[in-house]
Amino acid sequence: MEDQFKSYSPEIEKKNIYFLENSHEFNRLIVQLNDKKILENLIKSFVVSNENFKILLKITSYEKQNENKKDIWERYYGEISKDKLLNAMDKYNHFIFHDGYNEFLIKNSLTNEYICLDEYGCLWYYINSFKELKAELNKLEIKEVFNINEFIIKHFYYRMELNNQEKYFRDFINEFNMKYVEKNT
Repeated sequence: MEDQFKSYSPEIEKKNIYFLENSHEFNRLIVQLNDKKILENLIKSFVVSNENFKILLKITSYEKQNENKKDIWERYYGEISKDKLLNAMDKYNHFIFHDGYNEFLIKNSLTNEYICLDEYGCLWYYINSFKELKAELNKLEIKEVFNINEFIIKHFYYRMELNNQEKYFRDFINEFNMKYVEKNT
């Protein structure tokens, strides 16, 4: 299970695909991969664009989940340098890339562009221009799809053992001095 992505589906094999969603409210690009190394490299290529970042870690609250709350996330915010962020991606690799009970957002402090690795293992880009990113994805032979329904719908989350998840989570927020924040702050 060490290499298990954040989620899996017994019915559908994950594909290397991306989808560009344009709306009057926002533009975003969603990437789904079956290759963790490419995923890590895409995140790292975003991180090298600046020296300082804002990060948000959203983790499933077991209490809220058991109470059937609509918003099941606890949110922790911090600011981090590029070097510390790259080191964190290595040190907490299993927690960030394999535990399906968290989302990790990285925001460029200068441009306000950001990416999100969601609980399914999809990478969401909210950036100003998609031209270079699409060229990079095409070079990696990641196929553009034009229907959001090609992404996995039915899935199961991979969850670390609760004790391990709690340890990684506490170590992560303590090491980077992250603070609890309410939704929409």
